[in-house]
Amino acid sequence: MGFCQPTPPIVKLIYYRKDTEMNQDDKHYEFYANAVNVLTSVYDVTLGFRTQSPVFLEEGKPPMIEVSGTCNIRMSPQHAKSLAALLVKQIIEYEDREKVKLPLPPDIQKFWDQCVKKG
Repeated sequence: MGFCQPTPPIVKLIYYRKDTEMNQDDKHYEFYANAVNVLTSVYDVTLGFRTQSPVFLEEGKPPMIEVSGTCNIRMSPQHAKSLAALLVKQIIEYEDREKVKLPLPPDIQKFWDQCVKKG
């Protein structure tokens, strides 16, 4: 089972409220990923985030793919559906605000367009 690898916090967060101090630095994790696998079952959805990088061992040969850092996030299907809706909303707002359309491979673009039209 993979866990998110914690990175040290850049800034130590301390919240003050009516003479109460709460230190949050042990609860912050950051993880960069450029690849994800999605596994589903009747009861949960697992997002397996990781980093992939090409490694060239021999000139003229295809690169090997080095996989490092894995972070598995498990949630209910309902939570995954809510997350998907929030992500779609955020991307649409980003593209509208920045006046840009993020490029996708044609097959994924077709799927994106179908999903957005249904909403």
